Amino acid sequence: MRFQGDIAHNLKNAIMANDDTLARELIADELVSIIESNPKEVINALEHSKVNIDEDASKEDLIDIVAYNIVNNPIFRKNTAVLFTMKGSNRTPNEEDYASQSGSSGSGGSGSGGGGATAGLVGSLADMIGSAFKFGSSSKELKAQEESTKATMYAKLFGENKKTNWMPIVVIGGVLLIGALVIWRVTANKN
Repeated sequence: MRFQGDIAHNLKNAIMANDDTLARELIADELVSIIESNPKEVINALEHSKVNIDEDASKEDLIDIVAYNIVNNPIFRKNTAVLFTMKGSNRTPNEEDYASQSGSSGSGGSGSGGGGATAGLVGSLADMIGSAFKFGSSSKELKAQEESTKATMYAKLFGENKKTNWMPIVVIGGVLLIGALVIWRVTANKN
């Protein structure tokens, strides 16, 4: 994460400052970090959120599906909070972590996998994630949030690792080489 502090602290500060754009960027940043380091956990969270997804989904597919579900699926927002909490504690979420959260209202739950403090943090994070994505917004606003989140995630995941497009370099190099050969041949015939 490029911001200092943990996700809970940063997200809380963004929400308190009424900066939904920053909050959504923080969430996207953390999700991209998990997609890069452990895409199987993201797939697991999606499956526990009643989303059908291929076990071998590419990172591009994950971004598309995650961007849609973080905006439109309240169960996935809760399971995203589980992912964030478990990543912070260096623990892999288990069935009970997801099951206890997907049935809760988003304000804690009892969480048999992580205990009261972990469940409280999950509930708090779920509420902040829900607040950042304003579930009650109009369909146009939700679509705009989804597209913005998707663009942010693509930029974070693929923007820094841009591949060089060698085609223009090869074409220009080839033209220069042919030009040099033609000049060399023309000047060689004059001697």
